[in-house]
Amino acid sequence: MKIEDIESEWVKDAKISETDLGGEALKIPRLHSKWYSMLLNEKKILYSITIRKEELAIILEAYFAKTLTMEELKEYELPPSSDKKILRQDIPKHIANYPAMVTLNLKIALQSDKIEFMKDILKQIHGRSFIIKDAIAWAQFSNGSY
Repeated sequence: MKIEDIESEWVKDAKISETDLGGEALKIPRLHSKWYSMLLNEKKILYSITIRKEELAIILEAYFAKTLTMEELKEYELPPSSDKKILRQDIPKHIANYPAMVTLNLKIALQSDKIEFMKDILKQIHGRSFIIKDAIAWAQFSNGSY
């Protein structure tokens, strides 16, 4: 799910009908369930990307240390390593700048942003009952029946 999809879905769910505050209060558990389920799905995606990143880091460490066989290079679709010697302390820099690793890091960052956004939405849903309660109190006060 793209962050834009999350935003558009939240725009629909964030609306509170002023004419049916009781109905809106009853929607809170359904909204919480919906968004919590979506959050868990996005977390699963983050976990799988993180695992792929860790696996790639191990493969790339062996690649830059020049310990992979030709068969392993073909299996992992890595180009034959150059004759240039890379110092052990420089391997993490090379791993971090490897294009596939950069891509995974970007995916992790975007996935983390989606998760944080959904956590913020859930906080809004948790506070929704207070908003509805205040709206009811204001309507009663405005009508003189408070």
